Amino acid sequence: MNIIHICVVREFTAGQLKQLGFEDTASAQLPNGAWTTLGLQTGPSNATFVRQIPWLFRPIFLRNLYGWMTVRRLSRQYDFVFLRHMGFDPFAFVFAPLFPNRMSVHHAKEIEELKLIRTGWKGKAASLLEHLSGKFVVSRSRAIIGVTREIAEYERDLHHLNLPVHEFPNGIDETQISILKDKRNLSELNIAFMCGTFSAWHGLDLLIDSVDAVSDQDVLQGMRFHLIGTVPEPLLKRVKVSAQFICYGRLKEADYKDVLSLCDIGLGSLAMFRQGLSEGATLKNREMLCLGLPVYSTHKDTAFQDPFQFYHKDDAIDLEAMRNFAMQSKRISRKIVRDQSIPHIQKKQIMIRTINFLKGLD
Repeated sequence: MNIIHICVVREFTAGQLKQLGFEDTASAQLPNGAWTTLGLQTGPSNATFVRQIPWLFRPIFLRNLYGWMTVRRLSRQYDFVFLRHMGFDPFAFVFAPLFPNRMSVHHAKEIEELKLIRTGWKGKAASLLEHLSGKFVVSRSRAIIGVTREIAEYERDLHHLNLPVHEFPNGIDETQISILKDKRNLSELNIAFMCGTFSAWHGLDLLIDSVDAVSDQDVLQGMRFHLIGTVPEPLLKRVKVSAQFICYGRLKEADYKDVLSLCDIGLGSLAMFRQGLSEGATLKNREMLCLGLPVYSTHKDTAFQDPFQFYHKDDAIDLEAMRNFAMQSKRISRKIVRDQSIPHIQKKQIMIRTINFLKGLD
C-alpha cells in the first residue's frame, strides 16, 4: 500500500516541521506500507520532505491551487492521498470531486478556530466560506481523518455525512528525543509551560487568574511557572509582577531543555474548550512525556483511553491538585516516565494503525 501525506501552508511552524519529520523517519520502519510525507510552503527549507512553492503560487489562495495541482499530479501514483484541510478554499469546488482516493485531514474545528484567529467581519466571512467549501471538500473524501476522533466525528456530523472516520494523532520518534537531565530541586516545585506563542486556547490567562485567586498561600509555596515562548503584551505585564512566573521568551531547543531539566511537570493546553474541543493530541505533550516530564492538563489526550499515571487531567485548573501531582512526580525517575509513555505516543505505531484502517476500506 502506497500513501502520500501532503500539507500546504505559508510557513511551517517548528512544531509542524518536527511532527512531519517524525512521520518521515518513521515511514522507513513500517512493515506493511510505503508512506511519503510532502510539505509545501512559500519559503525555502532544509527539511528533505519540504518543497518550496513556486513564486507565482505563493499568495494565500494560489497556495491552495498549487496544493490541488500537486494532488492531481501525484494521486495516480498512490493508493491513498492524505491532504491536510486547506481552509476557506474556493478551488475545492473544482478539484475535490476529482480524486476518489483522497482523505480529508483535519487538525481543528476550523470554523470555531477561524472565529478566534480572525475577529470582526473578516472572521465571519472566512467562517462562512469555510462552512461552504469545507462541506464540499469533506463530503467528497474517501474518509475523514482527524488528529483526534472528536475532530473527525465533528466534521462528519457537522455536514451530516455517512463516511468512515479515523484518528491520526501526533506522535514522536523516540530515537530523536533524548531523556532530560535531572536537575530537580527537592525544596521547589518547578512547572514548565511551553509553546511557540501563548494563544487563547493555551489558557495562560486562566493560570494567572488561578494564581491571583489563591487564598491559601501554602499552595503556592516554592511553586514557580517557567514560561517558554512568546507571551502577549497584556499577559506579560501581569506575569512580570508575579513572583510565581519566570518568562524566557522563545528559546532554542538546547536552551529550553536546560529549563525543562529543572522541572517536575509540564503543562498542556488549559483552555482547549475555546476551540470547541475537549480532546487533544498535541505534540508538546508527547515530547514532554518522551523527555521524561509528566504532564498536567485540562483536556483528554487521545493517547490515553484509561487514566495514565503520568498524564493528569482536571476539568479546570486546580492548583492544589497540580501541586500534589508535581510532588508525586518529583519522586519518579525520568526514565520510568519515558519508558511507560512511549508505547502510547510512538508515531510508527500510529501509522501502522492508520494503514490497517485503510486496508479495511478496500
